[in-house]
Amino acid sequence: MKSYEVMLAISPDLEQEELDSFLEKYKKLIQEKKGVIVKIDKWGKKDLAYEIKKFQQANYVVISFDLDGQQILELERIMRLDDQIIRYLLVARQEKILPVQEKPPKLIKKEKKPEPEPGEEKPKKVEENKQEE
Repeated sequence: MKSYEVMLAISPDLEQEELDSFLEKYKKLIQEKKGVIVKIDKWGKKDLAYEIKKFQQANYVVISFDLDGQQILELERIMRLDDQIIRYLLVARQEKILPVQEKPPKLIKKEKKPEPEPGEEKPKKVEENKQEE
């Protein structure tokens, strides 16, 4: 499975309950195609940079998910035909997105060697003694 992220600009005419049921529809669609929803980020209603399909605003939502690459074309076709979606941008992610429930792995910090205080001598490197004959 590959990681994807889709940003949806959804019709501003939808009420909050309608928007939630709309997102639930796409959540179920991805899960039916054996995908895994990682994160749904609702940005709220924002102004568009220019008028699209006679709308000045849109509800923005970003959905991060994992899905088999062969299923992505069908998902894209469905989004293209949906009248509630003003625009969408679907991108494949390079790195995996961790689900919200999982904690990111702890980074192991390398310990620094203590620096000598001013006035103290620096430790000498161990070198082979070469004797001249």
